[in-house]
Order: sequence, then C-alpha cells, then structure tokens
Amino acid sequence: MGLSHSPKKESSSSLKRNLKSPEFSGNCEAKKAKMDANWQQMLCDIASKVNVLDSIKQTVNTLEEKIVKLDLLDDLKQTVVTNSKEISKLQSEMSVLKKENERLNEQLCKLNLIYHGVPDSEHESPEELYDQLNNIVCVKNSIDTAWRMGKFTKNKIRPIKVRFLSLHSREEEYKNRKNLNPPFYINADLPKSTREAHSVLRKMKHEAISGGKRATINWKNQTITIDNVTHAISDDEKIIPSPMDDVSANKKSQIKNQPTSSTSKIASHFLGVKGPNLRPS
Repeated sequence: MGLSHSPKKESSSSLKRNLKSPEFSGNCEAKKAKMDANWQQMLCDIASKVNVLDSIKQTVNTLEEKIVKLDLLDDLKQTVVTNSKEISKLQSEMSVLKKENERLNEQLCKLNLIYHGVPDSEHESPEELYDQLNNIVCVKNSIDTAWRMGKFTKNKIRPIKVRFLSLHSREEEYKNRKNLNPPFYINADLPKSTREAHSVLRKMKHEAISGGKRATINWKNQTITIDNVTHAISDDEKIIPSPMDDVSANKKSQIKNQPTSSTSKIASHFLGVKGPNLRPS
C-alpha cells in the first residue's frame, strides 16, 4: 500500500517571486487596460444616450409648443367663424340702415333748393345773405333759413342751401327757376348718393356721345339708354354717404365762417325750431 502525498504548498517567498514575475505583471496591465477601455466605452455609451435623451426632450418641447399653437389656432378659427357671422349680420343691418338713411335724407331735402351764383364774401353776415336772397327769390317771405355750403375760398362763389317754410313754396320757387337771369341758377337739393349717380350718368352719356352713339338719361330711375340699350348703375359705381354728411359739413362751415352772434340761429335751424329774428323782414 503506497503512501499518499499532499500537494506541496508554495512558500511565501515563492509567491512573492511569482507576483513580481514579468509574466504576472503583464497580465495585470492587460486586465487594467481592458477595464479602462470598457469604462471608456461605457462612458461614451452613456454620453451618447444622454445626447439622444436631450434630442428627444427638445423634440417633445417642440411638439408641445406646436400643440399649444394648434390649440390657439383652433380657438382663433372659432373666433374668426363667430366674427364672420357677426360681420355678416352687421353688414345686413348696415344695408338696411343705409337705405333708411337715404330715405330720411331725401325727406330732409324736399324743402331745400340750392342757389348758385349769389355773390360771396368772407365775412358775410346772415342779414347780408338774406338781403341778397330776397332780391332773387320769386316767392317772397317763403324762406325758413339759409346758409353757405363749404369753406370760403377766394375767386370762388359758394352755393347757398335754402330751406323753405313749406313744400308748396319750394315747388313754386323751383318752377320759376327758368326766370332767373345768369349767373343765378337753382338746383334741387339731392342726396349725395343721387348726385354721385347723376355724375356717373353724365360721364357715361358724354363718353357715348363722343363715340358717336345716341344716349338719353332717365334721372328718376338712374338709368341711361345708349343706342336703345338701357344700362343701370351698379352699386360699385355709387358712393353711398353716411347719414347727414351734407348737413354736418354745412353746419361746421356755417359755425366757423359766421360771427358768434349767428350761432343761435344756426342751432335753431338744425334743431328744427325758429329762433328770434331768423328771417329778416
């Protein structure tokens, strides 16, 4: 029977010699370099993933901003739709009001006539104005009130708007307009839109006649017949004034150009009442 031998243990001195051996040192350096390389790779991977996360975060922020803008656009769209409906409604109401204002303006103008050619002066008083009119008007003591139209300009005679006491007096005066001698003449006080339409009709007639055509105007219907073809003025060619444009302009001009003493007379006229000594005897 043979004797078993236990493994021989290395002594401490031999272990120290192995640790100091070049082979062992080379293995440690290789392992250390490999670990450093692994750590470097891990750090690069982490940095790359951080960059990806930052890019994702920026993308998310951009999408959130776009969502907010889309929400605002939706709100804006709803507001636009609501406002469009309101604007359409207001336009319809404005159209009705314009027609009503035109009708009221025509009613206001029925008692008026426009006198042209009456000598003008910068500091003309109401009394001087009425004295001149009394020498021209055929129907005596028929004037309610009168005022110059527009601002005084040298070498230019402003027309006079005259309001009569009654429609009968106005019609009688208008019938006698042909009895006036130049430079005096009378026109009806037409609403601004009507005057604009008449101006368009005159221009169309002039162009037609210049082209060798025959043209006649129907002032009442605001149409023109050119070579037996009738044309109506479109709404685009008409200029619809705001209500009382002429009255407001005349009022401002009268207040600016006349002495302070006549202000009460002007106010009485526009309020529809008669002031003291409004019509000179």
